[in-house]
Amino acid sequence: MDSIELGPDLPRSTLTHHTSLLRESGVVFVRAEGRKRMIQLRRDDLEARFPGLISTVLNGYQEAAPAKEDA
Repeated sequence: MDSIELGPDLPRSTLTHHTSLLRESGVVFVRAEGRKRMIQLRRDDLEARFPGLISTVLNGYQEAAPAKEDA
């Protein structure tokens, strides 16, 4: 499972609102781990409903992400 940091520069209220919308619409699972919230994409459910969409979106995200420099 891949991990990303969601909106490090966004206000907490904005992130809470957006993750709530994603959870309520069935796009993600959310589980608590202490004070953190772990958000997991419902990939299998989404793939069954919209074949190929998730891989297309995630591939576009990876291509748009800034390249990490080698240390």
